[in-house]
Amino acid sequence: MTKTLSKNKDWKEVTLGQVVGVQNGYAFNSKDFSTKGVPILKIKNVASGKVVLEDLDYYEKFVENLKSYVIKRNDILVSMTGSHIHQLSSAVGKVAKYKLDNIALLNQRVGKIYPLDNTIEKSFLWYLLSQKEVQLFWGQRAGGSANQANISPDIIKSYKFLLPQLSEQEKIAGVLSNLDDKIELLQKQNETLEQIAQALFKEWFVEFNFPNKDGKPYKKSGGKMVESELGEIPEEWKVGVINDLIDIFSGFTFKSSDFNESGKYKLVTIKNVQNGNFVEQTKDRLNTIPQNLPDYCFLKTGDILLSLTGNVGRTCYVVGGDYLLNQRVARIKSKNPRDFAFSYIFFRQQHLLLELENLASGTAQQNLSPVRTKEKRMIIPQEVYLDNFAKVLNPMIEKMFKDSLQIQTLSKKRDILLPKLMSGELRINT
Repeated sequence: MTKTLSKNKDWKEVTLGQVVGVQNGYAFNSKDFSTKGVPILKIKNVASGKVVLEDLDYYEKFVENLKSYVIKRNDILVSMTGSHIHQLSSAVGKVAKYKLDNIALLNQRVGKIYPLDNTIEKSFLWYLLSQKEVQLFWGQRAGGSANQANISPDIIKSYKFLLPQLSEQEKIAGVLSNLDDKIELLQKQNETLEQIAQALFKEWFVEFNFPNKDGKPYKKSGGKMVESELGEIPEEWKVGVINDLIDIFSGFTFKSSDFNESGKYKLVTIKNVQNGNFVEQTKDRLNTIPQNLPDYCFLKTGDILLSLTGNVGRTCYVVGGDYLLNQRVARIKSKNPRDFAFSYIFFRQQHLLLELENLASGTAQQNLSPVRTKEKRMIIPQEVYLDNFAKVLNPMIEKMFKDSLQIQTLSKKRDILLPKLMSGELRINT
């Protein structure tokens, strides 16, 4: 597919300013924000690589003079305010692609980068800007304080790069897009699998409409219910505590003096535990394992994590190997291996997340106690229904684990190819 060239005489050096424009966002008045209308994308919605559609504000008074601030599918956004430190999610210079068909509006300090003409192909531009070196270039030139850095359109436009012919741009973007399409397909499959798992869990263990011995929904078909301290539950079920089914192990307190940037083992902290999403990148590493490190601190794909500090109660599963469980993160492990899918989906319930937030203590920063969490009351199903649930859900969750590993492999392949293709070190065969 590719070959290596030492020189690329048909590529020309240009600045971004020669081929792209930068649109600043609009200074919306917060008093005009609404809960419906056109969504407004702010800095907090610009994550590395994607737009995060959470905690959105909306604008109902859409008028003609806002047309230039409209964001459409595949538009490229950049955070123009944030931290100087690029490892943080709040870093300045992050780029993201908007992938929805519905329009949105551009808020101040978020920029839109667009081709001025057909000199640069839009997909090629996206991959060019996705490179860490581009975002680092912007971050190093940002003005402002350490905690509040700012970049301008002029800083964005000053980046120099080698621009191939349009036909080669399209081929480069095609190779990278093919990998991204595969990644996106697997991500959507995982989202669908989790939605199915969540719906089935709710139907069985919240609504109590698990299949009875005749294959009919238990409660809807008149199954006997009895009173309990947690409300009505099926006959022969009981109320217990989380610790009856699930263990919660706290992470290890590693010594920072032992950290090694090039170490083999990666320390998982609360930054790695997002709600349903494991962040693979880690800041701290080790080469030497402490002698008293518990076995449960050696993490592998599928191990379930729970955040204990800050945004407490977030749950995700590990993807990849050579990870170690650091303090303020807990590992969730079902006492019976059969119940690993049950345990994961149980902790992914939105109502449980809210309950754990209420259970947490602390003023400046919330802290969740594993001991108190284990003693939280829960409904304990009959063994037969845990067995039946496992038969249906365990293969589904295992498929999610495998898909996530494949996503990781494809992402690494893309990340290796990206700078090589963009620099011309690798060329697409014609």
